[in-house]
Amino acid sequence: MDDHDDSLSMSDDPDVGYVLGENLKTLSLALKSAEEIERLTLADGQFYNDLERAVYLLAPDRLTIQRLSVVNHLPVLLRDFRDDGAADKLLPKVLSALGSGGSGGGGGGKSGNSKDGAALVGEYQEAVGNTLARLIADKLVPVRLLAPLVVPRALHMLLQTALAQPSGPGATVAPAVGKNGGGGGAQQQAATVGSKLLAAWLATLFACIDACPPDAELLKDQLVPWATARGQVTEPTPCRLLGCRVLGRLATRLQAPTIETTFFSLAIALCQDTSHLVRACMCEQLLPIARAVGVETSTRVILTELQELLNDEQPDVIHAAFTCCVSLLEFFDADTVTETLVPLLRGFCRAAPAALGSGGSGGDETTQLVIADNFGRLLVLGADKLHDDDISEFCQMFSALCKAPSPRVRFQCAYNFPAVVKVAGEKRFNGQLQEAYAAFVADPSADVRHSIAASFAVLAELLGPRSGRLLRPLFVQLLRDVSPSVRQVLATSLDVALDYFARAGDDTAGGAAGASLLQPVLELQPALSGSWRLLTPFVEQLADFHKFFAAAQVIDKVLPVLLRLLSSNHMLPVKRAAIVSLCRLLRLSVRSVAKRREVCARLLAEFGPRGGRSAWQRQLFVEIAATLGAEFSRRFLREQHFTDAIIDLATDPVAVVRLKLVRFVPELRRLIRLPHDAALLKRLKMCTAALCNDSDRDVAQAAVVANHRLDAFPADGNVDDDDANRRKEEDEEALARLEERDADEARRREDEARSEFRRKLAEKEHEISMKAKIFGNKTRAPMPSGSGLLAGSSVVGSGGRLAGQQPFVGNGAFSVLGSAPDAKPAAVRRAGMLIGAKSAPSQASSQQPERTTGITMLAKQRSYKSDTSATPDAPSGTRAGPASARQQASSSKQTQHGASSAASSSSSSRSHAPTWDVLFCRGCMVTMNCKFVMFTKQNLY
Repeated sequence: MDDHDDSLSMSDDPDVGYVLGENLKTLSLALKSAEEIERLTLADGQFYNDLERAVYLLAPDRLTIQRLSVVNHLPVLLRDFRDDGAADKLLPKVLSALGSGGSGGGGGGKSGNSKDGAALVGEYQEAVGNTLARLIADKLVPVRLLAPLVVPRALHMLLQTALAQPSGPGATVAPAVGKNGGGGGAQQQAATVGSKLLAAWLATLFACIDACPPDAELLKDQLVPWATARGQVTEPTPCRLLGCRVLGRLATRLQAPTIETTFFSLAIALCQDTSHLVRACMCEQLLPIARAVGVETSTRVILTELQELLNDEQPDVIHAAFTCCVSLLEFFDADTVTETLVPLLRGFCRAAPAALGSGGSGGDETTQLVIADNFGRLLVLGADKLHDDDISEFCQMFSALCKAPSPRVRFQCAYNFPAVVKVAGEKRFNGQLQEAYAAFVADPSADVRHSIAASFAVLAELLGPRSGRLLRPLFVQLLRDVSPSVRQVLATSLDVALDYFARAGDDTAGGAAGASLLQPVLELQPALSGSWRLLTPFVEQLADFHKFFAAAQVIDKVLPVLLRLLSSNHMLPVKRAAIVSLCRLLRLSVRSVAKRREVCARLLAEFGPRGGRSAWQRQLFVEIAATLGAEFSRRFLREQHFTDAIIDLATDPVAVVRLKLVRFVPELRRLIRLPHDAALLKRLKMCTAALCNDSDRDVAQAAVVANHRLDAFPADGNVDDDDANRRKEEDEEALARLEERDADEARRREDEARSEFRRKLAEKEHEISMKAKIFGNKTRAPMPSGSGLLAGSSVVGSGGRLAGQQPFVGNGAFSVLGSAPDAKPAAVRRAGMLIGAKSAPSQASSQQPERTTGITMLAKQRSYKSDTSATPDAPSGTRAGPASARQQASSSKQTQHGASSAASSSSSSRSHAPTWDVLFCRGCMVTMNCKFVMFTKQNLY
């Protein structure tokens, strides 16, 4: 292809074009002329090792980009050639090139002074500073080279870089660029480059200080005089800032007498500097100075200075002073903390909320932000030295600070909330901090809710299981937060939170509370679907849900989610996580053999060789089988027909599926044991041998490798695999026996219930037959007409209350729908009455309903005529004894022979309504499935 075609092909792909364009640009800068190529060409037969090549490339006339490459490889060179004196050969050349910058980026000509060349020089200087700091920390640079070589160059680079930035380290103002002063973007970029360069060489100088022994001559003779000279009032602000930072680092390696006689008074004076940058910077160095000079001097001098700095007008100075006071809590003894430092901190914390509550300015908000940022450290560092009253008072201040109107302050309070709770304890949380935590959960700022959600797992561990009932509704509220970021951060530590609630008091995960918690947890899945990086850890945590929720909840709620992810999600990491979680829950939560078979049948039908409609589904089936093989026994896979289905993939029309199968052959061989699986092994070898001649090259090569591994596999297999498989089979057999025993127990209870019902039914029939023998020849009153429904102790409908008797007592499951007025007891016993059906009284005895749905009323009705001496106004409910009944029967026979006595007999004898002795379902007489308990009316006796 010609050059024109190459340019066209490069332009078709933007990424490739960009990379090639950058490479061509670099080559054009590095290779300018044939003279340079000639100069960098070695003579015939000449060979350099890595160290000699590095020395050659560090020559003064070489390119900056070449020297930069050597600097980036200095750690390897010094480590590999330590015995050859690599540090003595390379470091002088590396440091000597810092000033001139060599030939620039282009290596000569006009490009040496170009903008790209200057950028390369700055990059080279920054790389040297960072590399030297790492080399000194790793002790690859001899200490003897620090004083004469490294430290002077580091001090020179620091001073030069600091003077280039008028506002000092961290400033955003840089000198103007170009004739017209440049723009704000160029100034910002130059300030950033200067700050990086200053940080790199400060790291080098600090590494040199740390590498020196205490009170070394290098520290006292070179660095202390240089730092004190930079901290003088006559020096510009960048130099004073640089002096403050070096003095603070020197305090960590010098003894107290040396510090007091050299720069202690200067350090205190710098705390009152006219520049607030210098005051804040020096305040940050008071902690190492206080540790060096001791408690007595620090209490007398440094605490007094800090008290003044806390009242400074600049927020950055106040922030530095308060941070220093909090850090000193760990240094001072308990008496000094209680008598001096705690009153100082208490007074400062009291003032901030009051100032803001009274309409303070932005400075008051900044002060509150400073307190909120350090409140957690304050309580943690002073926990062992603060009294209980002090901790309670600080907790009250923190609660007031949590109500600040500024979202930034509330965010810092939420960030420090776990540290405060750690010191406060569960008792103070329930009394003082619970309201603040509930306010954070419902805060209008999403950042505050995100911060408190991120610390929920830590907070749950600190409070203990007894607070689970308090935290549960707040956790559910966070799970249903409107902000996706809040739900996403909860999903990262979901297993810790659920384990906490599972152990929380009497709120068991398997009860209703667990069900109410499971649904909001599963609602996180749609919120995480936008990012597979967030969804994958969530799905992985579902594998442990058998520890937190009941098996029925897992089967009904979690398994459908995993199956849906396998079918619908398009991200392979999510699918693999779903496979692992599904198989694990199938073993640990699904304790029903039938349910396991149902899930396996669905997987086989949806992803197997016959059911998988797409190639990716059939590829996924191989991973499903592999995971099931790791969770279940070999026999389980054979019984569920997974092994045969996997081998069937050898004839799949898609080459990628066949390749997936071939790579799974060694794992499949581990699932085969002889002599039980001899036929399966023979089939596997035949398929693998056939795939060695596959039309696809990758499949054929992979099949050859798999075939060799099959031949090399030991016939007796792996003992550890056999033991694990044996344990899995024992577990599965125990589960099957348990399920069979439960089924037998259920059948036994059903048989006992039927036998008991038959016994009661026989007793009741015997009782009815005995009553029929005793009262069979007596005169029977007509059955009540009408219909009514037995419900509790009342009768709904007409004819429900028998004349002169109490209402029917029933269980609400039977209806008296009608009866023939002159029905005989045997006819009544045979009569079937349908529930809910209404029929005329004259038709009730003639209808014959279905046997299994009808109601049969076995009734023995008794009718007694009142005594002849009874008055007409006698109460209808009066019961007649047996003697009275015989008198009534005799009187009735006598009145049948005389027509004259008919009227008197009609007026003197009064027939009572019948009373039903027993009701029961006729269906029970046929099927024996009803649990109805028969009852008898005993109001006749």
